[in-house]
Amino acid sequence: MWKSSEREFTLNADGTRPVRETMRYYDQTGEVTGENISHTYTWDNLGRLLSNIEYRGSSSEISYKNEYTYADDYAKKLSQREAIEALDGGIQIYPEDEFMQFGHIATSSYYYAEDGDKGESTYEWNADGQLTGGKWSETCITSEPDTDNPTTRTDYGETRVGYNADGHMAWKIDHSITENEFIKIEYLYDKEGIWTGEAEYDGDSWDGPWTKEGERGNARARKRLATRAATTPKFIDDMTDGSHNIENNDGVWNTNGNYNVTDGVVTGGGYQQTLASNASVPANPAYNYTDPLMPLEREDEEAYPVTTEAMWYYYWNTDKGDWELDWGPTEAKRVYNKDGNIVADTYNGNQTIVSTITYRLDDDGRLIEEIYSKGGNITYEYLPGTDYLLESVETAADGYHNVCHYYYSKHNYVDPTGIESIKRNDASTPVWYDLQGRRITTPTSKGIYIVNGKKVVVR
Repeated sequence: MWKSSEREFTLNADGTRPVRETMRYYDQTGEVTGENISHTYTWDNLGRLLSNIEYRGSSSEISYKNEYTYADDYAKKLSQREAIEALDGGIQIYPEDEFMQFGHIATSSYYYAEDGDKGESTYEWNADGQLTGGKWSETCITSEPDTDNPTTRTDYGETRVGYNADGHMAWKIDHSITENEFIKIEYLYDKEGIWTGEAEYDGDSWDGPWTKEGERGNARARKRLATRAATTPKFIDDMTDGSHNIENNDGVWNTNGNYNVTDGVVTGGGYQQTLASNASVPANPAYNYTDPLMPLEREDEEAYPVTTEAMWYYYWNTDKGDWELDWGPTEAKRVYNKDGNIVADTYNGNQTIVSTITYRLDDDGRLIEEIYSKGGNITYEYLPGTDYLLESVETAADGYHNVCHYYYSKHNYVDPTGIESIKRNDASTPVWYDLQGRRITTPTSKGIYIVNGKKVVVR
């Protein structure tokens, strides 16, 4: 058992609402994996959420943003713990709870920085505090396969809501004006009036007729594909019935998978993507630990863990008529040659580059500098005529310097601690060293020592 994650909250002045949340993930060794995820929250004077902004890695790198306004002065009375639970979706006892976590929302909006997707919604309420409907718009930016030309598409829609005799939501109808689709969610209750589930139906108008989801899924999917012809999903290039393989390498991503087509409609599929590397990260400069006066007394073998290739998994979402990311690694590297250097990009789970290291080599193929995209570098200098490291200088993003100089004896023994290594002493007084190169006054135990440059066994 180990701690896999933790959440840390910073509260407002009166301690009733969180204004910042930081999420950290750990591996089995206790090291932080990937990048931290943090949120900042703003609230009105009634304790209602106004904005939720997520950041990844850097406090200035926005991942997504939600913003809200409210229709009236109604506010749910929530404790600090209840407010934090509401940020995670809260506990839904009835379906209407989804729309009033903190109060009666008048407008909401979202924005995803990675792909530029955004949306806005307005909400209408009656005098009894019941949601009666609203309108929405969603904008996404996509690119045609094998082209660099982005296409912006905006969908519009409206929603109506009905209630049962107990005052709880009985149904919700969502009308996509752009695609001319009607989807009805019917909320199910048991005989005690407890909400137990929901059923989804397709229709041709606000009044139906309604067909249960799945019974005419192919016809609906065909209509969706027809209306979204300008934004054909990636890797869908053959719409003949049957199974089709996906194999693609664009120099950055290796893609392999398949999808199925029935009656001219994609009914399922999946693919995996790995990063395409054509180079390796240069090895760190070598230290020369070989000294003929100090042979190895033992050899240790270390078992290295087996590494697997980082892979992103996508599946076909039949409801959206598009691919959807199922899982991706928290960090993965692509290493490649660029402008005579070696570059290593690190990607997050959303396939976005979050950091880059550039490795500069000299004409002899020796690593002479590591440059970090988030600031700072390390430079390397070598013992003339060798591949052995003489000095390294690390400069952090904040300007901090760390200089390491490495010393060599005439036997080419290097002491990486920066303390000068073994030297002969021709004086009459014996000079003793242990096998780690540390000078001692006299042996303290049995073993092998170096005395005036010669190996001596003390029994």
